[in-house]
Amino acid sequence: METRYASAERTPDNLIYELFSLVNSVPFVQELLDKTTEIMFVLNKDRQVVFTNKAFMDFIGITDIKKVLGKRPGEALTCEHAEKVSGCGTTEFCITCGAVNAILASQKNDSEVHEECLLSLKGGGSFELSVITRPFDYKNEKFTFFTAKDISESKRKNVLERIFFHDIMNLASGIYSVIDLFKDGTIDDLPEEMLKMLHSNSSEMVKEIESYRTLMQAERKELNVHPESVGTEKLISTVVALYEKTCERSGIILKVMNNSAQKELYTDPSLLKRILINMIKNAIEASGKGDQVSVWCEGTGDGVVFKVNNPRVMDDNVRTQVFRRTFTTKPSGSGLGSYSMKLLGESYLKGKVSFKSKKEEGTTFEVFLPYSIS
Repeated sequence: METRYASAERTPDNLIYELFSLVNSVPFVQELLDKTTEIMFVLNKDRQVVFTNKAFMDFIGITDIKKVLGKRPGEALTCEHAEKVSGCGTTEFCITCGAVNAILASQKNDSEVHEECLLSLKGGGSFELSVITRPFDYKNEKFTFFTAKDISESKRKNVLERIFFHDIMNLASGIYSVIDLFKDGTIDDLPEEMLKMLHSNSSEMVKEIESYRTLMQAERKELNVHPESVGTEKLISTVVALYEKTCERSGIILKVMNNSAQKELYTDPSLLKRILINMIKNAIEASGKGDQVSVWCEGTGDGVVFKVNNPRVMDDNVRTQVFRRTFTTKPSGSGLGSYSMKLLGESYLKGKVSFKSKKEEGTTFEVFLPYSIS
């Protein structure tokens, strides 16, 4: 069986059921596991579930434990990568997965291991889990206790604090500095460049707050979509104009390609604009002086593909984590840009968000959207 990381070997179903019976024969095992509100699995040597608890079955809405027997944790928890290659643990994305690595380290070193796992769900959205694995033997069989606690809310709080205490505080400090400098005068006394800075900082502050509010609504499935007719040429020009000054100061060339298609879509312009802003912003942040960031769209038989390219190439470690919530390569970044692009584009605009990163082509992010979401 093919694998790009952990072993793909699986225990046959008949032996899985025998292991289930063996674990179930341990005195009070079900009662003990059901006392915790955290998800718990008992895994065999091939990382397959042979026992679980009520917390997990309630979490996914099942009453028959046999429906999960033989699955691996990512498959049971509907990880978006769990159906690729040979299943959970066997893809290139699994190399940086805290859950898989905790299991492997626990089995190898015969020790308790603590890791964190960013779980991207097949249906959109994500969970951030604190994972603990602990090996044990019973009647000559090797097992691993696997416990997963949802720490998404505390992680979201940390990100929100970072956004407010870093990004928004920096913008607010700039506004305060100008106001304090001219506190005894009137707005007419402000030089034109100061007025422009006030407008720019206050505008950026509002955009940061709106962006995070939209993301929180989307994750809670409270976001409403308001479709209307959207022209691709006007939308691209509007978003590109937001970053022209930034690129001029950084020596980056921001260009709308001449062959960009002019199409009409029936979609939510606000959400699409937010996606394009993140695509262009990410490309600019990845680029250096003299680099060109190219923006264009292409028409297809059933929709439009928006594309943003920069000449830099991602390394494998970054490439496999791009769409994970809170993953960032920037010291003060939130890691929400690419994640929100995928969440909004796929879960709300019925599209497909993807990217390619090759040495000869650079990195291109793409969002495909149907001509109409109605």
